[in-house]
Amino acid sequence: MRLTNLAVTLASLLAVPAAVAQGPGAHHLGSNQLGRVSFPVSCTPEARRRFEHAMAVLHSFWWEEGDRAFNAVLEADPSCAMAYWGLALNAWGNPFAGGPSGAALSQGTQAAERASAEPGRSGRERGFIAATAALYRVTGGASNAARLEAYADTMARLYRDYPRDTEVAIYYALARLATAPRTDTTFAQQKGAIAVLDPLFARHPGHPGLAHYVIHSADSPQLAQLGQSPAGRGACSAPPARPSWPAIEFPQEAVTASS
Repeated sequence: MRLTNLAVTLASLLAVPAAVAQGPGAHHLGSNQLGRVSFPVSCTPEARRRFEHAMAVLHSFWWEEGDRAFNAVLEADPSCAMAYWGLALNAWGNPFAGGPSGAALSQGTQAAERASAEPGRSGRERGFIAATAALYRVTGGASNAARLEAYADTMARLYRDYPRDTEVAIYYALARLATAPRTDTTFAQQKGAIAVLDPLFARHPGHPGLAHYVIHSADSPQLAQLGQSPAGRGACSAPPARPSWPAIEFPQEAVTASS
């Protein structure tokens, strides 16, 4: 089964990162080891290079290094609004875990506000920044669930405007997954996310996050079949060792088949 192949590939990636992350100078791990991200931003050339590395770190769920990486973008270009956007998303953390609280929520709010305050952005960047502004907007003690709904609505509008943009599509799909009702037995939002992520993974098998996102979008037995199509194409070309991944909820049939 192709989904099993992808699950096994991801499991093998998980076995290496701990040693990589804990080794001397781990924070100097290069983007090539993390995977490939193409994410043009309207910042200086050096800031753009650092930003794509920071995005590879973010997609690898390496939160501590993500903070350093996006701050390195600001060192190269203090007016790079998308670096603050990255800090805001990095502070939110695992997109499947419900969101932050306390200091992390405050840190993300400050970063989202700084992103909104920087002028001279493209329409695409304004859309991304509007989404994180919605995610962190304080409206009378709004719950993280309400924040995610506002974020998902904004990302849906951005996706309508930029349907061919890979990173817009990824974050739109993640927003659909994050807001999928647990009581919906039709899995409408998960299926919508799979329909977006599947062709992206086929085109970008070296992307540091897509393999994980495809697996997570189909992590119930009812949806497992929909997660199969990218696996055979991408299992052998997934990026090498990542620094740190959270636990992945593999579809039960994939786990059973691989044991």
